[in-house]
Amino acid sequence: MNREEVLRGQRERRDSEYDNRRRGNYFMLTDEELSEMGIKRYTADSGEDGREKQHEIDIIPPSPEDGQSYGLPLYIHYNVGGNHSVLCPDYMKRELKDLGIPIPEGWEGSCPVCKKGDQIRLKAMSMKDKGADPDEVDVMWKMALGYRPYSGSYKKPEPKQYLMWVRNAADEKDEEENLYVFVCPKSVYNFGILEQCMTPRGEFIDLADPDDGYIFTFKRKGKGMQDTTYFGYNKIHRDYKLEDEWCVTPRFKDVLNFYDIDAITAMLEGGQDIIEEEEDEDVDEKIEKALEGNSRRRRTSETNEDDKDIEEQKNKVKRRRVAQEPEDIIDEGDDIPF
Repeated sequence: MNREEVLRGQRERRDSEYDNRRRGNYFMLTDEELSEMGIKRYTADSGEDGREKQHEIDIIPPSPEDGQSYGLPLYIHYNVGGNHSVLCPDYMKRELKDLGIPIPEGWEGSCPVCKKGDQIRLKAMSMKDKGADPDEVDVMWKMALGYRPYSGSYKKPEPKQYLMWVRNAADEKDEEENLYVFVCPKSVYNFGILEQCMTPRGEFIDLADPDDGYIFTFKRKGKGMQDTTYFGYNKIHRDYKLEDEWCVTPRFKDVLNFYDIDAITAMLEGGQDIIEEEEDEDVDEKIEKALEGNSRRRRTSETNEDDKDIEEQKNKVKRRRVAQEPEDIIDEGDDIPF
């Protein structure tokens, strides 16, 4: 191998690793690592320029050691320390236990990211009870939201995604040759897969039955977090059987990174905090600076025009809060295009 080939290989590894980090995949193996296991990552992408695109997949049953569900619920902390993404020990322990999957070593104790978020949330609630300015409370509340490992609300937390094994039924050659790991958006799983595996009378249909199963289909359109939608859920009865070798899958744990609590603490303390791209600061200092900035802006608002600006900012905060909480809206993590 000459120098050019060596350097080109290094560039490819660099670009692959950067792409995985940019997409926040630290909770999983990189594409290169998956490839070494003979696995690809399934991407539920849109068509060109965000146009509608249909996906057709064979759902492959997980290893018998990983329970009977089609997918493993994932509770993920994104942007820990700036660019790390980690599985939440607190929430994942419950899911692993329910599926009979052993709890990873080093997960004794509480999740440090959840703990930090809870501290900020409690402070926000205390400020609200004491009659603090709504804008100041919203600053704190917005920060707390960024520490959540789940979608939905505090009272009804839901997984951000589901980890599944699939094959690409839209391409016969690809279907035969490649096993894919699919980080399935929660809306596709909850409103697509869970609906299609039941008849209107409530009778179970095993979409993943190797001998008598179904191709699951769905559509996606849109390019960004705000305009992406998943829809068109359906199933097509397979006119073929899944070969035995097609149904051999690794364990879920083999493609996930279960960082222990000490490692997560180091990530949290060693980089930027979770909310927004700011310099690494103590959470309390960041909150105080934000509140001080709000107070300064209020003191300088002496004209009617300034008052209008403040009112508009308040409305933006309210719209943002409304958009984050309803459960029928795609929220963070639900439309990551894997």
